[in-house]
Amino acid sequence: MTLRTIVLFFFVALLAGMPVQAQESTTSPHGVLPKVLACTSCHRNDTWSPLLADPAFDHSADTAFPLDGQHVPLSCISCHESLRFDAPRASVDDCETCHETPHTFALSQTCADCHSSASFQEVAFEEMHWSSEFELIGVHESVACETCHSFPSLALQPGIVSVDAEACISCHSDDYERQHGQGFPETCLDCHNQSTWADASFDHAGLSGFELVGAHEVAVCASCHVEPGYELTFNPSPAGNEDCLTCHQSDYDAEHGSGFPETCLDCHNQSSWEDASFDHTSVANGFELVGAHEVAVCASCHVEPGYELTFNPPPSGNEDCLTCHQSDYDAEHGGGFPETCLDCHNQSTWDDASFDHAGLSGFELVGAHEVAVCASCHVEPGYELTFSPPPSGNDDCITCHQSDYNSEHGGSNFPPTCLTCHNQVTWDDATFSHPDVSNGFELIGAHEIAACESCHTVPSYDLVFTPPPSGNDDCITCHQSDYNSEHGGSGFPITCLDCHSQTTWDDASFDHDAAFFPIYSGEHRGEWSQCSDCHRSAPVTFATFSCIDCHEHSQSRMNDEHDDVSGYVWDSIACLSCHPDGRE
Repeated sequence: MTLRTIVLFFFVALLAGMPVQAQESTTSPHGVLPKVLACTSCHRNDTWSPLLADPAFDHSADTAFPLDGQHVPLSCISCHESLRFDAPRASVDDCETCHETPHTFALSQTCADCHSSASFQEVAFEEMHWSSEFELIGVHESVACETCHSFPSLALQPGIVSVDAEACISCHSDDYERQHGQGFPETCLDCHNQSTWADASFDHAGLSGFELVGAHEVAVCASCHVEPGYELTFNPSPAGNEDCLTCHQSDYDAEHGSGFPETCLDCHNQSSWEDASFDHTSVANGFELVGAHEVAVCASCHVEPGYELTFNPPPSGNEDCLTCHQSDYDAEHGGGFPETCLDCHNQSTWDDASFDHAGLSGFELVGAHEVAVCASCHVEPGYELTFSPPPSGNDDCITCHQSDYNSEHGGSNFPPTCLTCHNQVTWDDATFSHPDVSNGFELIGAHEIAACESCHTVPSYDLVFTPPPSGNDDCITCHQSDYNSEHGGSGFPITCLDCHSQTTWDDASFDHDAAFFPIYSGEHRGEWSQCSDCHRSAPVTFATFSCIDCHEHSQSRMNDEHDDVSGYVWDSIACLSCHPDGRE
């Protein structure tokens, strides 16, 4: 007990022994107190001590320092070093006036932020951390304080140099170095959370610019990074998801060699290297894989495994067949055929050619030409044209069939327009239009069934007359000798069809009445018995006749009969001119 305390107790005891009357003249040892606070609030009237068992003085209400918790049972001298209660005035927050802090760590909080008057040991650490720079959340909320602090100083454990909640490396440098080594950023909360170290949500794209998608998404980190530090195994790092070659150069070299573009994602995807959707058109100068090219193995045109182009230059497009198929063309067609292969062939099969002969040569394959083998006109295997110049069209038979024409019609003056008589199905089944080729002479009657050689020299069927008959009425051109033998010098007209028909020469239907003079009717019927009755020169000639040599015809009588007829003469021709039908 200090001297000061001893004096204080002595002074109290002294006062306690004074009678009340004596105390009235005594100055209060408690200093200036509130006026409402009388001495009898705490003391008795007969003595100062002991104090009232239930003082009317309410320390919590009447002072600025409420008494609660461990302060309630304390005696006044526990806090007041003298009876002077008005000074010094202690603040509720001014704990250090009475209590010396055990904490050496600089705290920004007041004691009441963590402690209460109920118990010094009951510390609200959570509230303390909430009001500090480091909030206790996640695993930090349940971790023991001594993990980070020393007691009772509250100083941070050795190695912890910061209380920044985002500066994880301050406490977890060993964890960082063990897991990540170097190269990873030290902003741990970019990937980790404070609930568990293992449940990291790693933003690979944000860190490296390379997004983990497809197979990269499920790949273990060690596929690209060295454990446990996960240092980058490539230098430089890929520029982005489209920069495949930075990591896959060896794969590219093994699969493609050279010539292929390095934009891998044009064909491949990031889910599977094997499942490539290859756009051949884009990378092969516009050559689209269709038909047989679509199902052909790459090695058909490319050298495995690099798939370098096996031709130089490459084809310019799907219509440029010869760049790759020159040897096929040479073996099949030689020269003369156009090099536009797709005019006949397709890209599904070489053999199934739809050959447009008309489009190629202007000569349509119809009839016998349609079923004829190519070698009939072309030399295998090149199918060079066997004629020069080629036929101008389907009407131009003579270009190919000159020898046939010569053997059948040579020297005949037959026109070389073969299709006038022949067709393209068969050479022998000719539909011959004689009028068209013989100046209008139609084959009818006996001419229709007469053998060609009757008029033409076999086998060329040359015409045996010059000039040819002008038509079917022109009999005399061919039958002059027949006329001469039958009618020569007769004066008969040479319009043979007036009497004869074309069916038979002998069956003549001669109509003397209609053509010349009515001898079978009228006045002369039955008046003659033979032609020479009138035609005195018959049978040498029938050109002359006599009207005045028969019957009652005498010149004297006829003169008298015709003395009134102007121009009358005694002559048979004059008679016929006036009496064409024999009547007066």
